[in-house]
Amino acid sequence: MIDQLLKATQEERWPEAEKLLYRHWVSTAQDVYPALIKEPWNNFLDEVKIDNELIHPLAQMFCVGTPAEEEVKEEGHRNISLRKLNEIVNVEDVKSKGGICGRMFRNGEPNYSCKECATDGTCVLCYECFVNSAHINHKYKMHTSMGSGYCDCGDIEAWSNDYFCKLHIPKIKEEEEEKTENIDYNGLPSNLVNRFHHLSQITIKFAVSVLCWDRTEELPSTVDVDWIRLEDEISHTILFNDETHTYEGVIRALKLAIFVAHDKAMMIASIVDRDGRSIVQTGVRQRCSEVKQIIEDRTRKEANLRTQKTGPLLVKVFRSSLSGLQLLAIRLINWLSQQAQDCSILAQIISEVLLCLSSECNSVLTSPINTKLAKKSKIVLDCKNVCLKNMKAILYILQYFCFLIDDFGRLHVQLFIN
Repeated sequence: MIDQLLKATQEERWPEAEKLLYRHWVSTAQDVYPALIKEPWNNFLDEVKIDNELIHPLAQMFCVGTPAEEEVKEEGHRNISLRKLNEIVNVEDVKSKGGICGRMFRNGEPNYSCKECATDGTCVLCYECFVNSAHINHKYKMHTSMGSGYCDCGDIEAWSNDYFCKLHIPKIKEEEEEKTENIDYNGLPSNLVNRFHHLSQITIKFAVSVLCWDRTEELPSTVDVDWIRLEDEISHTILFNDETHTYEGVIRALKLAIFVAHDKAMMIASIVDRDGRSIVQTGVRQRCSEVKQIIEDRTRKEANLRTQKTGPLLVKVFRSSLSGLQLLAIRLINWLSQQAQDCSILAQIISEVLLCLSSECNSVLTSPINTKLAKKSKIVLDCKNVCLKNMKAILYILQYFCFLIDDFGRLHVQLFIN
């Protein structure tokens, strides 16, 4: 199937390429993301397998027929970085020209906070930036990441001094402005511009469709039911962070619904608060629905003193196949975010797709989104990073609207609502 994907990409048969890629993702995700898990909140995924079998084909589609093609064919290690694409238009590697690092932390990865310079405890550095910064000689504290957050190196609002490490010292302002003006499509072949637009659109369309789907008995239009192994279908109960209920209320509901000890219930509540969601039960649909009902009944009358809101916790029962695809969608946006930071040309194209500036992508982000399902999820944080360097307007919209409106309907930027 990968050969068919690459051939369709080179020949610009985009409807066929889209269908083949979606089919590959759906069929492979069922093997990569296990359906039946005893403690689903503790599900440690095979990161290498996810990169090799799900992300790598997309990286190949971006690079096929370019000087970067050999880079992603490296023997014994499937490289999924698109940084090599910078050479096509002689754009300097983003990593070497300064700016905000923005490295996303993986679970268990160390990060460092400077006690002398950090504006608050959430301002941290990745290892690479830390050892190349002045903070290594200051009083500092090392933390272990829980799989969220990103490096704040280069963010002048995060530090009182020594804002940049040696890797991210910015160029002179005039030089930076000149480079920004020169980052356009000059020198990039039109077929590659078209390819990057289509592949970015295809990826974001898939992510939006599965992440924003809330019909428990059906699948989104991007997922053909024939690609699902229905005989193996398991249900997942997913608990969402609704910004209303307290830790104590969530912990009590979890102890009652899934029969876990206090410490495990507290850990699950922390995961939901951090990531915006967590699978709390897997199994037959009847049992998953019972867990949903117990959690809703237990939290229905609880009120948040700060917001004065009442109502049950937001809980959904989805097919395990859809639940796995949602995890894949989060990973895809995370990957796009990283590539946008590494490749300036690609960042501009992704930003245009997100803002629907092309006549061909008007429908990518127009499906209604239940923002309560997306609140504070990791996908939100990753999407913000995609446009961090290029699209200040998007960040303004995020900051202005995220606490004012619960549901944007068909607003194009609704995916980023926090």
